[in-house]
Amino acid sequence: DSPYATLDDLEGRSFGFTDPLSLSGHYYPLSMLIDAHEDPRTYFSDTVYTHNHDASMRAVRDGIVDAASVDSLVYEHEVERNSAWEDSLRVIQRSRPLAISPVVVPRTTDPSVRRTIERALLTMHETPRGRVILRELRLDRFVSPPPGLYDDDAQLVDRVETFLGSHR
Repeated sequence: DSPYATLDDLEGRSFGFTDPLSLSGHYYPLSMLIDAHEDPRTYFSDTVYTHNHDASMRAVRDGIVDAASVDSLVYEHEVERNSAWEDSLRVIQRSRPLAISPVVVPRTTDPSVRRTIERALLTMHETPRGRVILRELRLDRFVSPPPGLYDDDAQLVDRVETFLGSHR
């Protein structure tokens, strides 16, 4: 029932980011403001970090913030589980497709352990138990990322960090 239908409508309103390190929940919305020649540090009246996407959805629903950035996989999952979400929230803008978060291990991980983990993830869609787990995660399967998959996203983060660093 809010009047907000575009990003422009949110100027001077409160906003919920998921996490300072989240591409979809932090960096992408900031990049949208920078691209619109707005200062993301002053655009909203107040900002909070909810530290996860479903908490951002609850913060909007409960009136804690006027709007929030939410990963589409989380949003779609919550709407599928509970249609009341769709009735209580309005999507006002969607990002370009963003690469899903990678699975990473420390560089110090023993190579044989790394190969075992990688093999388990890349083949889990081939077993009944693995398919159940993937279905719960709303994933079809894990794949090895092609070279450069994260390059555009890394450039976006660098651009936001440069803007914020030069405007502090």
